[in-house]
Amino acid sequence: MAIIFKFMIKNILEKKLRSIMIIFSILVSSALFFSTIAISKNLEEMYLKQISKYFGSAEIMISQNDNSPSPFFSPKGAEKYDDSMEYIVGALKGTGFYKNENQSVKLDIQGVDLDDMEKMNPIVLAEKENTYPFNGKKIIISKKTAEKYGLKVGTTMELDIEGTYNKYFICGIAEPTGYFLEYGKEVCAVVPRDSMEGIYGIKGNVNVLYLKTKNIAQKDFFLRELSSEYSRYQVRETLTNSERSTFVNRISTSFRLMTIVVLFISMFIIYTSFRVISMERMPVIGTFRSIGATKSMTNMVLTSESILYGIIGGSLGSISGIGILKVMVFFITPSWLKEANQYIDMQFNAIHIIGGFLVGLSMSVISSIIPIIIASKYPIKDVVLNKIEKNVSYKSNRIWVGLLLWVGALIIPIFIPSSIAIIANTICAVMVIVGIILIIPKLTNMTIVMLQELYGVLFGNEGILSAKNLRNNKNMINTISLLSIGLSAFLMINTFSVSLIEAIADSFGIMDFQIQVSVENADRSFESTLRSIDGVLDTYGAYEAYSVKIDGKDEEISIIYGAKSDKFMDFFDLDLEGKGEEIVKKLDQGRNIIISSTLKIMMDYEVGDVITLETEKGKENYEIIGFFSTIGQEAFISEKYLKSDMNVKFFSQIYIKSSSDVEGVVERIKDKNQKRFPEVYTVEEMKQDTLSSNKQIMSAMQFFSIIALIIGAIGIANNFIVSFMERKQSFAVFRSIGMEKRQVLKMILLESMSGGIIGGVIGVIGGISLLWILPYIMIGMGLPISINYEFGMYLLYILAGILIAVVSSISPGLKTSKLNIIQAIKYE
Repeated sequence: MAIIFKFMIKNILEKKLRSIMIIFSILVSSALFFSTIAISKNLEEMYLKQISKYFGSAEIMISQNDNSPSPFFSPKGAEKYDDSMEYIVGALKGTGFYKNENQSVKLDIQGVDLDDMEKMNPIVLAEKENTYPFNGKKIIISKKTAEKYGLKVGTTMELDIEGTYNKYFICGIAEPTGYFLEYGKEVCAVVPRDSMEGIYGIKGNVNVLYLKTKNIAQKDFFLRELSSEYSRYQVRETLTNSERSTFVNRISTSFRLMTIVVLFISMFIIYTSFRVISMERMPVIGTFRSIGATKSMTNMVLTSESILYGIIGGSLGSISGIGILKVMVFFITPSWLKEANQYIDMQFNAIHIIGGFLVGLSMSVISSIIPIIIASKYPIKDVVLNKIEKNVSYKSNRIWVGLLLWVGALIIPIFIPSSIAIIANTICAVMVIVGIILIIPKLTNMTIVMLQELYGVLFGNEGILSAKNLRNNKNMINTISLLSIGLSAFLMINTFSVSLIEAIADSFGIMDFQIQVSVENADRSFESTLRSIDGVLDTYGAYEAYSVKIDGKDEEISIIYGAKSDKFMDFFDLDLEGKGEEIVKKLDQGRNIIISSTLKIMMDYEVGDVITLETEKGKENYEIIGFFSTIGQEAFISEKYLKSDMNVKFFSQIYIKSSSDVEGVVERIKDKNQKRFPEVYTVEEMKQDTLSSNKQIMSAMQFFSIIALIIGAIGIANNFIVSFMERKQSFAVFRSIGMEKRQVLKMILLESMSGGIIGGVIGVIGGISLLWILPYIMIGMGLPISINYEFGMYLLYILAGILIAVVSSISPGLKTSKLNIIQAIKYE
């Protein structure tokens, strides 16, 4: 047995290039699997870092709603549960304004005791002076704000807080963490709670209450108890599992799909390599068998070799996966977090590392099983005498199985319910890849028949020979398979990235206005003021409700717009299913609702269905009268019903149609309304912010697809090397009867070009097939998008396939054209 294993180690070391390629394939697959399963935890941390700035570690939040008798309430109702709480923090939130030269800056202010803030959402101070006792007219601002407006610790700044002007002593400048992690134009500040009590003229009451339980298992119980205690206020969980999982799944699912593609490519490379390995080992294995080694022992030699590859590749892959995870985390981290030097700490554990290792090990063993089993079935006599026939025929039923899988994968998604869409349609994507592999041999032979005549005319005898050499050439078929799968994945990711960005841009396309203005207590008088500004062509005061729950569903409607039937179509260019104007007019005829295509697909709604919304008045039934295309979870109801049911008294936003000088209009709006400190954004500005964050995630996905293509290219180069090695004798015979070196090289390059053409075409068709399935996967993620099939670009993908194949064949082709004829004729 020791001799057999020495033989195994010797062969691994002798075939360095092949060993490196197998290990590299396992390494990459293991690394990508590790990073993909670990990314969910990192996405969760990123989401928490963004969202928890508003509530820290609190689990329950109590605040006013439109049904509340007063913005302020006593914390005593919650304090009776103090023994079961880790903390109960009361705060007074408000809005302040700081005038810097000619610019008014809005501040989100939190009046809270500093010790309470330390429990809930710790502040890290970069500079401080007389911070304690934290009372009176003191303020803590962010480092970003201090640098932007030239403010220093120990100086004062004059603020207008809720109409009251006071000078505040800057006692601290905070690092950009927690509450001071500011996004975009957001400016935050913390002042003593007693200071806000003086401004509001109250004592002991708060307008927001944060709670954290000692035992998280009791959270639901206290949500019910507190909802009863504060029945006219909003009592909610700060962050639901549904919100968390929705955010994570929307990104991680795409990475999982790409990992599956990479695993397939790697398994295919290992499978083809072990076919060559098993054939090379035959003479020696026959010798071992003839001197007493059993079939099990010789099988164990090859299996042990695959296990060794798996151990090395899996171990290196788990280590390399940490680096890939770091790259992925960098890509998905929003730019505003990077600007604040708030990078996500990588999150992974031993389970992720072991999982990556086991995937590498099992992938190596599984991929090698079939070649090992086939090798074990040959008779000892044939093995010893090396009389094993290389059967290059393909079973006729193979193409039918492949077609069945391919066609089935395109039909099945149509009938899959959204509840299992992610899993079921991912399986369909795998079926497409398997189908491609199965039908490639037959398609290659069929294509060769057509190419043979064409090549004869264009390239002469070398062209005819190159076409004939492709027939039943296993190495070339493997090359075409790798190229097809790699190009399919690359095409899918690139097209999907473009389509998603366009879908996001289109979601802003429904806004047929240029500027959005929001201000506290916006009413028709303020709207009239805006309408009088030069460059403002028209205005639309919009009543809106946010995060409206649907009774009996886990999902909620993120925003409901109140529609004015007479002006609605002038400001919203909806892609309505049916007669748009008639549907919009119907909104005023009762509690009717138009919902987004996203909600339609997620909830499986149809026109005529009734949904129950949890409004401020209680549960109200609305009949669905239409759908509009967008990737958001949005809806429209009549303005009068939104005002009455949601108890909305002021405009949430005012939309403005402006002249061509949009930026000029924005400045005039700010100048004329300085005392009201409006927030003014252009639609283009909002769109670019959203596109920017999504482009980062798309870059990470493209990184995956490039890795898939690189692995495929390495496998292609290996197949060319093996193919030319096996055909040394044939090339030598051609040379011995007069074929020149340049003719040999020409024939080789034509073969690779042909493989590139076939692989490129099948890769494009495979990519289109995956793109057909992808929207159904996205439906399960609540992101229905339309794919933009860029048929003009597909020729470039085919040319890329040809280029990859030709470049991969140049080095082995040059070596083959220079081979020693006598030695090559003797080659076995």
